[in-house]
Amino acid sequence: MNKAKLIATIVVVMILAFTGNVGAVEEEKPLDNAQVIKMTKADLGDTIIIAKIKSAQAVNFNLTTDDLMALKAAGVSQDVIAAMLDRTAPKNSANQSAAGEPKVVLVTNAGELELKPTDGEVKTIVAPFVGMKRFIVFSELNAAIRTKDRRPAILIWIDRNPKENYWFVKLDQDDDEEDMDRSLDVRSPGAWGGVLSSAPEKDFIVKCTIAEEKPGLWSFKAIKDLKPGEYALYVSRSEMAGSIYDFSVEK
Repeated sequence: MNKAKLIATIVVVMILAFTGNVGAVEEEKPLDNAQVIKMTKADLGDTIIIAKIKSAQAVNFNLTTDDLMALKAAGVSQDVIAAMLDRTAPKNSANQSAAGEPKVVLVTNAGELELKPTDGEVKTIVAPFVGMKRFIVFSELNAAIRTKDRRPAILIWIDRNPKENYWFVKLDQDDDEEDMDRSLDVRSPGAWGGVLSSAPEKDFIVKCTIAEEKPGLWSFKAIKDLKPGEYALYVSRSEMAGSIYDFSVEK
């Protein structure tokens, strides 16, 4: 190989190596809100921006309510925002149980433990001057998952706002020899009327913060230390059904 050909070969190799490194750097940088806003202001059009969102190897979108409002104020269209939400929506089966239920995890100072759902049986009693009283009974006196952490958090992977039908609750224990179970009072018409639903009565609801940690991941965190007892993330299924993801707080 003569000198001219050798030099040409070295130049080509260097160019290929350089462009390869540039491509690697670009691949490592996830597409984020700022880049979407930059493309919007460059007037690339929704079709191109959405295509970029779908084809990006990785994304790092921040999509809380405030972030969505900021994107809208920056001129990002609803279709583009919808594409961003769709790209970050949890689609991995690891975030769901085998039965298609959302994944629920108890986070304590000792680690994380996955909670499984338990269905409850609705029971009703009617008494003079009291009216109808309804409660949901759950089998077993104690939960299988136990912790000594007085301020645990509950994480749930779900593609919608869980505030409408999920609650952090405390359960009553019935240690009568014939029952040995736990229960939760739900909203019932009293002597003077009222609402009929499987939402828990307010006395059973644990005061907590509910926040979207990232798209599709929500946390329920107790505001005060929990006393020893039975607790759960409760979900209302219908007027006559509900389930719990339960745990015990030990002394």
